[in-house]
Amino acid sequence: MARSECTVCGEVFKSLWGFDAHRIAKYNLPDKERCLSVRQMKKKGFIRKDNIWQRGVNPLFKQAQ
Repeated sequence: MARSECTVCGEVFKSLWGFDAHRIAKYNLPDKERCLSVRQMKKKGFIRKDNIWQRGVNPLFKQAQ
């Protein structure tokens, strides 16, 4: 499985989607881009398992019961 490691903050992500989601930019200016903090990632539903960050389950994709 492919993993993405951020060269800025050093965190490792299970997917490119998670990696992209942890980077934020102000006003769409690349030089203002930064990483989310661990606290911010947890608040957004990221979970860390075996030192690898992944996005939590999206409630929109849960199966109907």
